[in-house]
Amino acid sequence: MPRLLEDLIVDLGPAADAKGIVLGGIVNNSGQEVPHISADPMALREVFSNLLENAVKHNGAGTEISAEVRHQNEKLYIDLKDNGKGVPPEILGNIFAQGSRSYHPGVNRGTGMGLYLCKLLVELHQGEIAVKGAEGQGTGFHIVLPVRRN
Repeated sequence: MPRLLEDLIVDLGPAADAKGIVLGGIVNNSGQEVPHISADPMALREVFSNLLENAVKHNGAGTEISAEVRHQNEKLYIDLKDNGKGVPPEILGNIFAQGSRSYHPGVNRGTGMGLYLCKLLVELHQGEIAVKGAEGQGTGFHIVLPVRRN
């Protein structure tokens, strides 16, 4: 998982640099080797790529984006956070809804399917995804994935 996130951060580096956004590193808080998980790597790449690309797309200069991976109790915890524009509270409750296009900071508009797809793919891996944030205080996505799927 850390390697996947590191690769995505490297890939997004030029786009982030062009906007004055700082992409942080991967932190393994457990101090132990992060186990490999039973998962579809392309599906998880899609999830994390979408989340990181959204953070770059919807924020501006001075924003810092970080990724943290930790392992505990046979689960991986992945946190992607930024200190950017954040999301209004009335949007947070429906942010994973199919076709949710009610939040358009600036002129960036999407299909409304990206976060819905992220939620579906995480759930197909028997995981969970949640979002926290406040307008003007950044956004954070918290993903929990089992080390082994049943």
